[in-house]
Formats: sequence, C-alpha cells, structure tokens
Amino acid sequence: MLKPLVLAAMALTLSLSGRSQLRPGLAVDYEHIKAPAFGNIGTGSAWGGSIFFRYPFPRNHRLSLDFSFDFAGGNTSVQYYIYVPDPNTPMPIGTQSVSLVYVGIPVYLTYSRTFGHLRVFAGAGPSFASYSAGEVIGHGFYMKPNFTAITASFKAGCELFDHLMLSGEIRPWKGFLGRSGVSKVDNMLSVKLGYEFAAPTKHSRRKRSNT
Repeated sequence: MLKPLVLAAMALTLSLSGRSQLRPGLAVDYEHIKAPAFGNIGTGSAWGGSIFFRYPFPRNHRLSLDFSFDFAGGNTSVQYYIYVPDPNTPMPIGTQSVSLVYVGIPVYLTYSRTFGHLRVFAGAGPSFASYSAGEVIGHGFYMKPNFTAITASFKAGCELFDHLMLSGEIRPWKGFLGRSGVSKVDNMLSVKLGYEFAAPTKHSRRKRSNT
C-alpha cells in the first residue's frame, strides 16, 4: 500500500522542515472520481482534508516543490448483473452505492508568478494513491474493490491575500501498483481550498524578489 510512500514523504518533510523556506498549510478537499460502473469502484465523490507543503527553491522562488497528504471519504455507484434462472430472460442491472476511502500523495514541480496580491501557479508531477471501496454483494458473488496506483497529475491555482489558496488538480490516467477486483479509474478531479502558514514578512520579501 502507501506505507513506504508515506514514510518517504515524512522523511522529506522532516529534512525540509529545518529550512525556513518550507511553508505548510491545511486545505478542504473535494474529490470527484470517474470510473467504469461494472466490476469497478464506479463514479462518485468524496470530501476530506489535506496537509500540504511548499518549498520554494532558494535560488529561484518562482519554482517550488509542492506535495500534500490527502484524505477523503465518500460514496460511489457500482453496477452488476442480477442473476435470473431463466436463460431466455435478460439479466437486469443492479445498482448499489458503496462507501469509498481515498488516500493520496501528489508531488509537483510548480512554477508561479506574482501580480500584486495575487500569485498564480501551475505544476505537474507524480501522484500516489490508495482507493478502498465498500462491499458489493450480488447474487452469487462478492466484491470489495481496492487498489493502489501511480499517475501523472497536473495542477493550477492561485494564492489570494498572501495565504488563501485555491487550486484544482486532475489525474487523467492511472497505472496500477496493485489491485483487487477492479479494472481502472478513468480520471480524477480534486479541488482544494486552504490556508498556507507563512510569515507575512517572509512572504512579502519573496513577492518582491519575483518582480
């Protein structure tokens, strides 16, 4: 699962925390997941939170290393064929709502520009994720989709009034590290609204150095 990745991310955080450049923050996180409905986790949404970190490179503050720990829970809708004993009767489709738990660690190389009190940014990088859905019990079968995945991820957003962050992230395809009873996820959209904890004096010096 994500345990080795979590430990690696924590080690990276600790190694950067001794530097004054590291800027942590908290965000509310909305996740929209689109996936095939049959034999899969289905399409659904989840709400949660993120602990994020931004490390501007010392020699070029327009470039930064951004990463976060994302946690969200919600529901998805899955479908399955209901068995009927008559072979001449088409099998009806059953639909079931199941719970979903999402854990992710996206990492980005980000470029930003500052315009007055507004900072805009965009970045790309890998994202590591774990998905676990609730039980789906049909006629004669049992399924509990869960898997871990690595994917390319892209984000863009803005920082308002020195600390208020708004960003969107999209993950359009996935390669699986391991899976059980699930085929794929088509794409995933994440929207985050958060607050970055940074000293106003340091932030002002950074902004002046970008112009």
